[in-house]
Amino acid sequence: MAGVVSALFSTDPAMAYGDVFSTFSGDDAAGMRLSLYTSADALNFTLLSNTGFGGSSGYIRDPSIMKHVDGMYYVAYTDPLTDNCCGKEDHFSIAKSTDLSHWTNLTTVDAGVPGVAHTWAPEWYIEKGTVYVTANIDTLNTDSDFKPYLFTALDSTLTSWSAPVPLGFGPNYIDTFVLKVGATYHAFAKNETTRYCEHATAPALILVGVLMTQSIAQIAWHDFSEAVPAFITMLATPLTFSIATGLSLGLISYTIVKIAAGKFREITVLIWILTALFILRYVYLAAA
Repeated sequence: MAGVVSALFSTDPAMAYGDVFSTFSGDDAAGMRLSLYTSADALNFTLLSNTGFGGSSGYIRDPSIMKHVDGMYYVAYTDPLTDNCCGKEDHFSIAKSTDLSHWTNLTTVDAGVPGVAHTWAPEWYIEKGTVYVTANIDTLNTDSDFKPYLFTALDSTLTSWSAPVPLGFGPNYIDTFVLKVGATYHAFAKNETTRYCEHATAPALILVGVLMTQSIAQIAWHDFSEAVPAFITMLATPLTFSIATGLSLGLISYTIVKIAAGKFREITVLIWILTALFILRYVYLAAA
């Protein structure tokens, strides 16, 4: 994990704080406390407060800060179990404050990934009133399997969260930060091998999983030939840690189930072609 991971946000212009930078100062017990810096130009920062806040376990890492619509300040952070950092962090935590100096824990958010070993570096992302957190999850306990996942706040209290959805790249990437410029999403993540920060762009980088979950209500669950492929897609995506694999298995199962149900006329030419290509791909991979 990076020694210090921070977040920057701009407060209400009427406030005296300006831009706020959240951080922790080191890997020892004394260093794993929340510190905040402020700036009027986002270039030159001065210490606002060594808050002494150490989270639910007494130790805090990777704090990401934002100001919510309720006027409160919120920090999402890695929650190490001991001052050695790190044990089995199967969650990240959220704390809140009215004044940036005095903090109280709000909730913990379970990683929700089978075999989780570490849940590190949560980062806020907000779009059109919806609050998201990207967190990096490792399942091998070797720091080589980190993949970014998207969590969605289910209400404005930030105490209820969705299950994780893979962001779509990895493994071996951590400290993922997402932002949107115009119509393009940008993700910045550290490659754990090279230690370089890498940049990815896409027209719908983090919304792929969200849009998939939003479409659940439109599935004809009463129709077996529609429900089974949809269920396989939703199940395979998190289990394989790949949206592409989930979609391909769902498409293959769609074709098979439609044929079994005698509804092969509902299968379009494009679906036939894609199914054949996906099957050939899996045959090739198995042979290789």
